[in-house]
Amino acid sequence: MNKLTINTQSRNELNASIILAAITWSLTMIFADEIIAANGRDVFNLFPLLPVVIFSSAVFRHLKRVGSSAAPEVAQNMAVAGLIASAFAAIYSQADGAGFAQLSAMAIYTCFAVSLATISFIRNCIKR
Repeated sequence: MNKLTINTQSRNELNASIILAAITWSLTMIFADEIIAANGRDVFNLFPLLPVVIFSSAVFRHLKRVGSSAAPEVAQNMAVAGLIASAFAAIYSQADGAGFAQLSAMAIYTCFAVSLATISFIRNCIKR
């Protein structure tokens, strides 16, 4: 098995995207009432998608930086997984009593991860 290597700038960007996701989560929970009052609960329930977008852009920048031939395919996979997670978030946030709890954000992140893994698996099976 090949050793996974990553350049310093990409590692820093990926780490920063994870830290930014944590900060976004914290600020969102701190200012929940103000955000809901200003924008409404529907917009507020879609905030968990922001870290998904930030992380996806950091991964895509890494793939472009290293000149990976898989960059277009990975970008397509992440875009489709993001759309699936967005649809899940939009539907799940409307569920009665779901609101914006930690469980709903974790469900959205899990949906994104499972969708991305499933899409990658299916594409690899089709290639064989």
